[in-house]
Amino acid sequence: MAILNQKPNISFLQNSLFSLVLLFSIPSQADELRIVSLSPAITEVLFDLGLQKNIVGTSSFSNYPEEAKKIPSVGSYLSPSIEKIIRLNPTHVLAFKEGDPSIGESLDKAKLNTIVLESRSLDDFENMLKELGALFKVEKKSQEIISLWKTQWSKLENVPRSKEKLMIQVDQSPIYIAGNDTFISRAFEKCGFRNTFDNLDGYKKIQLEAVMNRKPEIILVVGMIDQSGNFNTVKEFWKSNPVTKNARIIQGDGDILSRLSPRFPKEVIKICSQLKPLKAAE
Repeated sequence: MAILNQKPNISFLQNSLFSLVLLFSIPSQADELRIVSLSPAITEVLFDLGLQKNIVGTSSFSNYPEEAKKIPSVGSYLSPSIEKIIRLNPTHVLAFKEGDPSIGESLDKAKLNTIVLESRSLDDFENMLKELGALFKVEKKSQEIISLWKTQWSKLENVPRSKEKLMIQVDQSPIYIAGNDTFISRAFEKCGFRNTFDNLDGYKKIQLEAVMNRKPEIILVVGMIDQSGNFNTVKEFWKSNPVTKNARIIQGDGDILSRLSPRFPKEVIKICSQLKPLKAAE
């Protein structure tokens, strides 16, 4: 995914601005923590760790909990403003590894203390909590969140298993799906579902012909689709297709299912409980 078309040579004026701001904004070790979160999921985790008073900047769509909306935004996760981040005088900038590497390069040029976290697998959630717990001296709270995370997943033991083929759609124009190694795919595997596109990794753009060849039995629509209010249009599109007309088209909460956050397991369990298998498990 393209995040930022950052030119490798920053203009003389930009360099002068960076140098001037940094000269007066580099915090001492005694200063209070000032954290900029470049992901809605990281913002949620920081609130759960009790660090909300230390968040001075967030990315767009950091809308949970409600108090997160009041924190100044530095732009979207796909194109944050480096200038805005610098002006917030952060001691730490937290970002996920996924995305355009030019963002990290720009943050490095600005000499910002950037912590890059992994967000591809379910295991990355626990790793993130451990790293942030140690970094910000909140290990006890971090362990409590990890324990709750494990307890929530254990509830899937009582959910009926399905072996139906599931396509996880994260965008419509063009069609993007979640591949086999993504955390959302791994989560629904816990319910017994098989990823229709288990031959692909990451988040991939696909052609309609690929969907027709793979014949998904369930299409879970997440991502930005539900936020733009056109889920019914997407549903009608698949129902009008002769191959997918009998598939179950389900709408998931994109605000939750697209984020590796503490709310994620509960939403997965809710959907798995609703999607009772149409065929008896073999």
